[in-house]
Amino acid sequence: MYRATWLTPCALFAIGLGLSLDGMRTDLGSSLVLAAVKLLIMPIVVYGLALACGLDPLYTIAAVVCAAVPTAKTVFILAGEYKCEEPMVATTIALTTLLSVASLMLWLYALSGLNSSAAIGN
Repeated sequence: MYRATWLTPCALFAIGLGLSLDGMRTDLGSSLVLAAVKLLIMPIVVYGLALACGLDPLYTIAAVVCAAVPTAKTVFILAGEYKCEEPMVATTIALTTLLSVASLMLWLYALSGLNSSAAIGN
């Protein structure tokens, strides 16, 4: 239990060490594409699947918000373990973390009518 409390700060520290301005410039294009997929396309797919399955509006909102969160920090640990695209992963995590502030607000605003319409129907 004690070790688990140090995982997130250590991962964030490692990501910070993996970031550089040159690396961010090099990987910016692919990281922006990955950020768009993570923050826009994945929530749209989850929303469509939730509607197709007839999920309760509250569960639909929860699923879409979970799909729209930034890329997990553990991805950087895996990239480091397998020595695969560490700078791009660090850039993607940084971008999705920054952009998710706006995208999560937009998703919550867009889905707020879904919850209120369900409450009116009850």
